[in-house]
Amino acid sequence: MWLLYFFGLDIGLLLQSKAGPVLLAINPFKDVQIYGDDYVTTYRNKIFVNPHVYATADTAYNNMMKYGKTQSIVVGGESGSGKTETSNFALQYLASVVDVYSSFTSKAMSRHFRCLRDGIVSQIKVTKKAMGEKDISSLDAMRGETPRLRVLDQTLRQQRAFQQITMMDSHPWCPQRGLPE
Repeated sequence: MWLLYFFGLDIGLLLQSKAGPVLLAINPFKDVQIYGDDYVTTYRNKIFVNPHVYATADTAYNNMMKYGKTQSIVVGGESGSGKTETSNFALQYLASVVDVYSSFTSKAMSRHFRCLRDGIVSQIKVTKKAMGEKDISSLDAMRGETPRLRVLDQTLRQQRAFQQITMMDSHPWCPQRGLPE
């Protein structure tokens, strides 16, 4: 994929892949033109079936309408992997394809999704601030300073690994063979 990038080829369609119902997406760290109203129409009308966050959102929406049960889209990944952007694109798609009866309802639904998204983003910012993590756009973060949340996560992982190692019996074969420990 990096070769495509260096040779200047369009990598927009190679950023997302599927493994069953799971969408694997890569953050290109640049603006790629694979989102917008044209793509919403394309995925809504099933013209283009390549793996895409819109296709995932469309599947969830169609299953909700078909079976009458709530659906979930789980977005996960490392820090900076594009979780917020991917969630925003999924919400943008859902807000634009919802069958509504009037423009007022459409605006209210869109406003509801925006409020929900903004609420989630603001809570994440508050949590990061409370934990002492600096804004990602600050110069210190660009210089390679490790955010406090990441240090906390690494410390917890190391502690868990250490606990697992100490929990392992040093010679599990001794009691089985009747040998002294």
